[in-house]
Order: sequence, then C-alpha cells, then structure tokens
Amino acid sequence: MASFNKFNNNALRDAILVPIINCGTSIYAGFVIFSVLGFMAHEKGVDVKDVAASGPGLAFVVYPEGLARMPVAPMWAILFFFMMTILGFSSQFSIMETVISAFMDEFSSVLRSRKLYNYLFRGGICLLFFLLGLPMTARSGMYLMNLMDNYVGGFPLLVVGLVEALVLGWVYGFNRFADDIQMMLGKKPNIFFRITWCFIAPVLMFTTIIFKAIQYDTLDLNGYIYPPWASALGWLMALFPILIIPGWFLVQFCLSGGWQTLKKASVCRSDWGPALDKHRNLATRYSSSTLSSMENGDGIVNYGMDEKY
Repeated sequence: MASFNKFNNNALRDAILVPIINCGTSIYAGFVIFSVLGFMAHEKGVDVKDVAASGPGLAFVVYPEGLARMPVAPMWAILFFFMMTILGFSSQFSIMETVISAFMDEFSSVLRSRKLYNYLFRGGICLLFFLLGLPMTARSGMYLMNLMDNYVGGFPLLVVGLVEALVLGWVYGFNRFADDIQMMLGKKPNIFFRITWCFIAPVLMFTTIIFKAIQYDTLDLNGYIYPPWASALGWLMALFPILIIPGWFLVQFCLSGGWQTLKKASVCRSDWGPALDKHRNLATRYSSSTLSSMENGDGIVNYGMDEKY
C-alpha cells in the first residue's frame, strides 16, 4: 500500500508483478482444484460440472470429501486446511490494514499522535468486524455469507472501479496523473497506459456491469431460494458503498460554496418582471429606490431572503 511505500517506490514494477503473480497463482490453483474435482467425478461416475457448484461449499464440503477419498487422506487434509488458514490470515491482514490505514492517514494528527490511540483504534476496528462476523458462524451463517458474497462482491466493486477509472482519466486528467508519476519514477506512463486507463478499462467495466445486470437471477443456495426480503437486504448492502460516492460529492459541494452558488443562480435578477412599464408601475418593488436597496451588489434581488439562507 502507498502508506508503507517510499515516495519514489517503483509502482510500475509492482503494478506489473502483482497481476502476473495473482493470475499465475490462480492458474496453478486451477490445476489443483480441477484435478481433485476430476478425481471425484471419476469416483462417482459423473461429469465434472455435476460434482459441485462454485462458492463456499466447494472449499468446505466438496473438496474435503475429495481429499478423504485419496490415499494418505490425513496428510492431504492437514496440508489443505493449513493452506486455507494461511490464505485466510493473509487476506484478512491485507483487507484490515487497508481499512485501518485509510483512517490512519486521514486522521493522522489524532490517531498517530500517541501509540495508545493507534492500538485502541486498531483493536476497536478488529472488535467491530469480529462482532459483525459472528452471525456468519450461526446455523444460518452460510446463507448470510452467500448473500453478502454475491451482493457486496459484485456490483459495488465494479461501480467503484468504473468511477475510479473515469475520475483518474477524465476528471483529474491523465496528463496531470502522468506528471505525478514522473515525480516519483522519473518518467511518464507510455501510450499503452493512456489507452487502457482512459478507454479500455472503463469500457470493459461498464460492459461487465451491463451483462451482470442482464444475467441477474434470484439468489439460491443448495436448492433454497432466497425470499424477497433477503434480496432487498442484499441490494441495500450493494447500494450502500455505491451511494457513498454521490453522497460525499454532495457534502463537499455544499461545504465548498456550491450551495451558495446554487442559491444565487436560483434567485431572479433585478430586471426580471412584467414586460410593460405600465404593469411594473403597479407594484412598488419595481421602483428604482426599492430595487437598489434590495440588490446585493451583483444585480441579484433577494426577495425576502435573509442572509441565514
């Protein structure tokens, strides 16, 4: 993460190595997983697609069953669950540190002022997420985890990624971002990154969102179809991280004077009124003395609007 890197860290090297290692690990894991699924399909006399579906049941139900059928089953079971433990800890550390570092960097004057505040904040965040995860250990925990996995890990990630790509390439601007990278690395990104960041990535993510919406179907798990209220709860969880983006924009817009600008643009000017003078003379507010006293210096007339608005 950027919080733990030097200013001139070779981010380009990391951006290339991390996806390659990630994809390579996935390909290697695919060989391992499908070899076990193929072994189970052979044992049961069915096709691989009929052995199991994707999801938590694949790792905690089907895969242990396949290991139990292999020679020296205890050794494979120990290695498998040891791998799952390491994978869980590494994912948990990286995810939690990402959340904590965001708050630590934003409120560094308080949270980094004393080690006690740092420890208390980290402990409080871990305790909070521990309590939030407890319902998933109950008898219906698998259904709750499947609900969160499908809704929170789907549309929100795609929408946030799309917004980040659009803001980086078109709002903040690729040229300005390229200058920032030049300060750190000594050279600007080439044309490949301009095309991928500004065009290819947004188009691919937008297309993925559209196809995901078209292919959306009612969620189910092991033959159990989630009721409408559960689907509504899932959509609320999916909308929460998405609505933070326009919500934060509106807050910053109002705090930066946008509300005053909007109010000013919504008030009529001093020359607004009836087209004919004989109609204007029927109201005292169109007299020159009244208008001059009501104008605020920009030709804007505040008809009964106090400064508190």
